[in-house]
Amino acid sequence: MLKRLFGGEPKPAPSLVEAWKGAASERRGHEFLMPLSPEQRADLLIALATEAQFRIGLEPGDMDGLAFTSFLRFDLRLRSDLIAIVVRVILENDRHSGYTHMLSHDFANILNRGAQAGGVLTRSDRILLVKLADRLEKNPHRSLRESERETRETIATLNRLAQRTPDALSAISERLDAEPSCNRLRPPPPFFDFWCDFFVAVSREADMLAKELKAKNLPDWTRSEAKFAERFPEDGLVPREFAIWRRSELGLPASWDRTDFKPLRNAGRRTGFAEYRGIRSLGREAFDALSAEVATLADHDWSRNWIPAADLLAADRKADDLAFVAVLAETPDTPTPGKAWLKRLRAAADAIGVEEARRRVAAWLEVFHRPGALADRIEDLNFCHAYGLMAATFELNFPAWRSLDAEALARLARWVALVCLAYPDGHRWSLHAFVQWERDRRAPDAPKIIYPDDRGQSYFGWGIATNVYRLTLENELLLRGAIWALAEGPGPDTVEILERTATVAIDRVLRARAAANAALNALAAEDSPAALEALTRLRRAIKDKAIANMVAKLLAKAAAKQGIAAADLEELGAPSYGFH
Repeated sequence: MLKRLFGGEPKPAPSLVEAWKGAASERRGHEFLMPLSPEQRADLLIALATEAQFRIGLEPGDMDGLAFTSFLRFDLRLRSDLIAIVVRVILENDRHSGYTHMLSHDFANILNRGAQAGGVLTRSDRILLVKLADRLEKNPHRSLRESERETRETIATLNRLAQRTPDALSAISERLDAEPSCNRLRPPPPFFDFWCDFFVAVSREADMLAKELKAKNLPDWTRSEAKFAERFPEDGLVPREFAIWRRSELGLPASWDRTDFKPLRNAGRRTGFAEYRGIRSLGREAFDALSAEVATLADHDWSRNWIPAADLLAADRKADDLAFVAVLAETPDTPTPGKAWLKRLRAAADAIGVEEARRRVAAWLEVFHRPGALADRIEDLNFCHAYGLMAATFELNFPAWRSLDAEALARLARWVALVCLAYPDGHRWSLHAFVQWERDRRAPDAPKIIYPDDRGQSYFGWGIATNVYRLTLENELLLRGAIWALAEGPGPDTVEILERTATVAIDRVLRARAAANAALNALAAEDSPAALEALTRLRRAIKDKAIANMVAKLLAKAAAKQGIAAADLEELGAPSYGFH
């Protein structure tokens, strides 16, 4: 701790404590603290922090949380008992990571000012600060980039005051072991092949019914119960409910009228109903192919402290491997790499072989960009999860269906399709509608929906966690370092890798602007016709005006460097349709 800068251990008068409580209850905490000396504030904070309210658990918005925050916005006279109490309060109230990081940042600033004023930390003080720095490292708060940068500064300040220099190789070693992503693909449920075929049959029936129901007049069976019974005969397995399309208790806003198939017949922006484009289904072979395409996206979590697919960068985890990854991890948070960092990168690459270093970063970048966290590929991954869960749900609810003949299954497929068209959620057309109808019909005795693995139950409607694709600042810096490393040793695939990386980094799911800028600048520096074509394609595809304008400037500068006129740029990157 910082030693007391002047003597005495005055105890706050009871009247001061009571006066503070009164001011805080009236939201006048800052006004009350302003005229007090740093010594008085420190004494008052210690008196309050030992009371019960600070041991119960602070909430960011409650009175005690606001009061504690107020103190850390002012200068305090630091001493061992004060620092011990502040660290204890922060560590014991870390349920809100953002609040913990905010308090730690303010506290680190107080410590820093005290050190600059001549204070000296004791050994016990440094131990406490190391503990606080470690807590911030292990429980990161991911919000805005500026908040992450602020946390990095806080950790660096605490380590410096504690006279601790973190070992880069040890830090990298800890980041190499990743936990499985919550989005990883689960094993298919039992009898998955059968349910895939059944879902394909439902999709075909839905398309035929939709064409019939979108006609100018609804078919006779929607008005006649007798004709309905002929079209959808009972089979003793699932009851056929006439006029399901007229039910009002759909659990949806009253403004969304679902009667008489209005979502199907009146879809569009005006009504807010999604256009019917079929009920997505796949046979087993097609499902396996799609799962293979999105497997990389499913396997890796970019939102944690660990490095995704770290074995591609340091498979053997030897000292030279770790040193190479450490340099990538210490990529400067600046628009350009800088000479000092490039010198370290080249030395680390030489140690493992320049070609090997390039191969590693190219393979690792592929994990990021192929297939990449683009909206359509995330939707594919979400479909794979939902499809497996749907098959597990049908197997759990309707195991007897597997013993039916083809004609009986066709009748069931037609009924399931009708329910899906009559009972939609308004957002998408899917088999979920039938499951929801079945659960509502059988509630509260409807069986739970269980995922086919050991991770416990998951009610249908659960989607994948898209936040796992929002890169931490550390992982975005690593990504930027890999881009710069790739550009150091260009090869025949460099342009393709940079273009794909930029495309994914720019997408709204990630918004990894720093990595995108690095890829775009690296493309502009490639000095080749292929790079100009890639930049032209990106300029046309990017919808963000600010980024598109930046790409246009990079493109014009790179084209001028290659002696290509601005008027000729429009022809670059355009599809040839087979003509040359």
